[in-house]
Amino acid sequence: MSVSSNKLELEFPEEIQALEFCPFVQGKDILNVCGQKKFYLQQLKFSKEKTLGQGDLKDVLQVKDLMVVFHGRDVSHLTWSPNTNISHTPRCIEFAIATGDYKVILYQIDMADNPKFTEIGHHTGMINETAFSPSDACLMASVSDDYTCKIWDVSKAQEISQIQLRSPGISVNFHSDSPTQLMVAEEHGKIGFYDIRSHTAVTSLEVPGPLGSAHWAPSEHNLVAATAGHEVFFWNIAKSSVPMDSRMLLMQQAQTIRWERSNSNLYGVVGRMKGGVFSIYHRAHQKMIRELSFYQNRRDSFKRIYEDSYKHEGTNPKRTQLALFSSTLRNKQPIQSLSLLSKRIERFLRVTAYQ
Repeated sequence: MSVSSNKLELEFPEEIQALEFCPFVQGKDILNVCGQKKFYLQQLKFSKEKTLGQGDLKDVLQVKDLMVVFHGRDVSHLTWSPNTNISHTPRCIEFAIATGDYKVILYQIDMADNPKFTEIGHHTGMINETAFSPSDACLMASVSDDYTCKIWDVSKAQEISQIQLRSPGISVNFHSDSPTQLMVAEEHGKIGFYDIRSHTAVTSLEVPGPLGSAHWAPSEHNLVAATAGHEVFFWNIAKSSVPMDSRMLLMQQAQTIRWERSNSNLYGVVGRMKGGVFSIYHRAHQKMIRELSFYQNRRDSFKRIYEDSYKHEGTNPKRTQLALFSSTLRNKQPIQSLSLLSKRIERFLRVTAYQ
């Protein structure tokens, strides 16, 4: 690791499959970097005395290695559990992964470095995204190429409900306050909202397929954003199922979109344009705040994003980098197995068939 006046570089001994900052308060400073064989858990903590405007990055940011945990799996997605807590006893790190052989696995690690993993269940196709309920750590959902969204009780390691989809599931989010409300986005362009307690569909939105990604704003329950082709769409679901706004992006294809967790005016998009492009926008001002290109090597991507995107006009710089756009690069990691490669080629062929 090296820290200079305006750049942080984190070096890892293996290629990175996934990475995710913990979005929950009790573990908000933790970064989980998933390599080919190990998880590298680190704490990136900003100083309470100084801000980025008052000093160099090396004076403001402290990086601490927490632990390294062996896994030895192909990982397609990584998500944090709200049970994660390093601020008071009992301290625990908890997260789940989706694997290349279609399994959902829960990892529970105490701070004495005693890992425990439990297979929660499996799909019959590639798992594209997983999510915990922020308000009920026992509830988790996953969406897959097998045309299903499955809801799991992780405390019992069992499936409790299943939603049949019309096309592969791409994105899944729980309502930030209500554990029974779920958003599921499908590749063909449908974004459905479900009450998993009553097993009913509440409402739905549509975009012209193929859908790249969708995200339910954590800080504003009525706001939803989605990408499709060159466009990004916005809805206020309390008012209408018709998009309240849309905009064309200067990308060959917009892929992943994420709202900033504490500011619903900020969102980030990862797309393709002669390589990868990471752009941060201000929704209300319709302005792009920052754009940078990156290569397919995930390690270089993470370095450049940390170097270039920690200063944003009108945001709290202490929170922005730790909260913004976790998992935005999940489709950019180097391919480590033929099984994952074949599934991504299949996905690419389906996407290009729409164009």
